Amino acid sequence: MKTNDRGNLIQMRNNNYKIELDMEELFPIDWYKNVTNAANYVLSNMDIPDEKVDDVVLHIIDYNINKQLNNKLLNSVIDGLPQFLSFVDVPATSVFNELKTILDACDVCPSFKRHELYFQVSDMKYDKKRLSFWKKLIKKDYPNLKIASREIKSQQCIKLVISKK
Repeated sequence: MKTNDRGNLIQMRNNNYKIELDMEELFPIDWYKNVTNAANYVLSNMDIPDEKVDDVVLHIIDYNINKQLNNKLLNSVIDGLPQFLSFVDVPATSVFNELKTILDACDVCPSFKRHELYFQVSDMKYDKKRLSFWKKLIKKDYPNLKIASREIKSQQCIKLVISKK
């Protein structure tokens, strides 16, 4: 994790994507109040030995920080996904790896519904076959995602629609 010039945490993904976490948005005042109330509730309603109080409080705080970060990261993972990929002058393996990164993000994000992706093609017939083959691979690796494609001849591209089943 890194911080930007405003002190916000930045989670880096692959070198191509990043997620900015605004600390005030991530941990609002109400969040602090809820965590404090949870710790106070546990301390007043459970018989915890004095030597374990610090450990219990730290565990409650740690749990809530991790929960908040995971929720924010999982729900932000699809923000800023690319909408365009190109087969023109780019190795197919690079395009496939980029597609796989996009699919990984769509697959893990609980709030994901749909993403449209356009592929600029150099040879419509060949690239259409390649994407058809990739779609078959995708079905095996991502059973929760539905992939549909259609060619847009006027723009020399293929539109790929990724959605949750």
